[in-house]
Amino acid sequence: MNRRLATLGIALLLFPPRTADVRGDPAHHGAVASGLSLPLFVTAPPGDTTRLFIVEQREGDAKGRIKILKNGSVLPIPFLTTSTLATGNEQGLLGLAFAPDYATSGRFYVNYTDSTWATRIVRFTVSGDPDVANPTGQIILSIPQPYNNHNGGWLGSGRTATSTWPRETGGAAAIPRTARRPSTASWARCCGWT
Repeated sequence: MNRRLATLGIALLLFPPRTADVRGDPAHHGAVASGLSLPLFVTAPPGDTTRLFIVEQREGDAKGRIKILKNGSVLPIPFLTTSTLATGNEQGLLGLAFAPDYATSGRFYVNYTDSTWATRIVRFTVSGDPDVANPTGQIILSIPQPYNNHNGGWLGSGRTATSTWPRETGGAAAIPRTARRPSTASWARCCGWT
């Protein structure tokens, strides 16, 4: 124990902790956007360096929204507004992933818990306006959820035809641990990425 403390003390003398000046760095100094409702994820299409897409779990009308932060401001018209969603703490619009070829295909995918508590992965496309999606999507996958928590929803995609969807099977605190075992599903094949 004393040897470890002595080693730590010598390391701190030789390599003292440094503090960073974060003035002007929006990640460390205040909000970069306002007027958002339950924001839970920020991403951008591959190669897009001018916009950030903000996933809002849901607003007061129980609809999820994807909003765009462009030139320092949230655009007034959402990129996408979903239909009415489930309103549990761990439900709503939960994930967004852009297809690796988004720049040419305009395809992107969202994961949400609908008003019947089904987890859905839905494919959408961008409209003629690059800041607005077509409002109608195609359901790729639908799985009923037995509970309103542990619904999972993050989506990920790689530069190739890889994708990740860490899926929770739903579960209340009192159910057996084996009944709420998480699984990871690959949904790339059903999305046409392979």
